[in-house]
Amino acid sequence: MKRFVFFLLFVSTAAAAQVPEPDTSRMEPAVREQIEAERKALAEAAAKLPAGSPELGEAYGSCGRVYLLYDLTDAARACLENAARLDPSDVRWAYYLGVLYQKEGDFAKAAERFARVLELKQEDAPALLRLGEVELQRGDLPAARRRFEAALPVSGAVAAAHFGLGRIALEQGDAATAVRHFEAALGLQPQASIVRYQLAMAYRKLGQADKAKEQLAGYGEGQVRFADPLMQEVVALNAGTRRHVILGTTALKEGRFAVAAEELRKALEGNPEDPFVWGNLGTALERLGDPAGAEESYRKALALEPENGRAHYNLGTLLAAHGRREEGIEHLETAVRLAPAAKAARFNLAVTLAEAGQTEKALAQLDEVLKLDARDTGARFHRGIVLLRLSRPGDALEELERVIAADPEAVEPHVAASLALASLGRFPEATERQRQAVGLAERAGRPDLERLRACLALYESGKPCGPS
Repeated sequence: MKRFVFFLLFVSTAAAAQVPEPDTSRMEPAVREQIEAERKALAEAAAKLPAGSPELGEAYGSCGRVYLLYDLTDAARACLENAARLDPSDVRWAYYLGVLYQKEGDFAKAAERFARVLELKQEDAPALLRLGEVELQRGDLPAARRRFEAALPVSGAVAAAHFGLGRIALEQGDAATAVRHFEAALGLQPQASIVRYQLAMAYRKLGQADKAKEQLAGYGEGQVRFADPLMQEVVALNAGTRRHVILGTTALKEGRFAVAAEELRKALEGNPEDPFVWGNLGTALERLGDPAGAEESYRKALALEPENGRAHYNLGTLLAAHGRREEGIEHLETAVRLAPAAKAARFNLAVTLAEAGQTEKALAQLDEVLKLDARDTGARFHRGIVLLRLSRPGDALEELERVIAADPEAVEPHVAASLALASLGRFPEATERQRQAVGLAERAGRPDLERLRACLALYESGKPCGPS
């Protein structure tokens, strides 16, 4: 017992680690003021509170959270280590240190800190998930599996736990189990497109190449989310650029484009060198009907990051939509080069090439789209149109019939099929197809109904009706 008391006294009276003063000269004024206020509050607390008091630990922890927020890691580490030493029963300081060490790549220390969190707060879902991730990064698959399995029943942690278990199964060569976990994660969070790459690898190991290609086509940057209250508290402290980035990005995802543009502009006032923010501002402005502003934003994103495939895609699509096809094609081709599995970029490139009269190139791109996703009826429809322009009505009709079978209520495939049939000299069938198109257009109340009826009248009189 005496040794135990001595240990506690030793921990409480150990000298505090010196907190380095970070360079904030390049930060925006609001952030500098926030950091200076925290430093001042810490200095005042150190001057008046007992050296070993938990209250002083709170002051160190408060300052450490702000440093953690702005990636001032040396100062954050010193503050949080002092806080954890002064109040080892406070789960917050152990958790934040775990996050910091994980980010720095010191997985052994991160594991130690997250394990401490679980000693203080058993079955804490964020700590279980983060510790599972750390163990996975360390290569200790059995330990990682235990942590993810413990998180699996916890509400809000299920998708992330499945994602972790799927990667472990894939690493151990059990592709079938990996598929089950990845599909479960996507079922809970369809927007977590990052999972699709791992799922594609699992399908590939199972020899299911078509499914692998389908998943690769949907692969993106969408992360698997889980509730993380302590880190949300840190994010909420942000008084500067990041806060505006978060608010602007959230508003953009929610379709509040005016709010998004306002917040992203504020973010750029503090950091005009962020290509991600310029790209998102371009998207917001485009949705607000400001193509000139959108183009300028996309170009600034590319000036800062020339290999930004998303900005090339957005700019190329914008230019093509406004009749500047040649330049649009250049940017879309770059987007495809940077991300060959980006189906949307290939599709937009194909459509633009077709509009520019480059039908052979358009056909090649549509073929690639269909390799990525054989069920893409939009790509099949456009492929049918391109084949018509290449004077291949038989091949075109085959494609268009597949589109009609998948979507029998769509007007355009019926119209295009009638053109293919007429080109083959099959006027009675062309007439019937056009009659079906007119019936569908009548039910839909389409504004081009009279044009479709006029075309039907030509077919009924045995005359061809050219494409509109």
